[in-house]
Amino acid sequence: MMDKVIDLLKNNICIPKILLSNYKDLKINEKELIVLIYILNEKDNLFNPGKISEELNLKLPEVLEIIEKLNSADLITISTEKNNGVLEEVIDLSNLYKKMAYLV
Repeated sequence: MMDKVIDLLKNNICIPKILLSNYKDLKINEKELIVLIYILNEKDNLFNPGKISEELNLKLPEVLEIIEKLNSADLITISTEKNNGVLEEVIDLSNLYKKMAYLV
């Protein structure tokens, strides 16, 4: 059992160094950075504020406020897409990647 737990702990997350060292240039704070890092490392791009809230131990209103700020700062875009006849909200990080490219 302990080996399985240790293997889980070894899972790496991806944090672009340019984002980590220049997040203030993007005019975001540390909590917003953590939410962005979380979103960057999600396997799917579905917007699920409840999951973000639970996994980052943040209150839901705070997550929604952070998401709104990231959206207003044009770092993320949330849109609705139809997938197998079901409407889903998805997060697009294209603008974040473009802004990070300008920082290089």
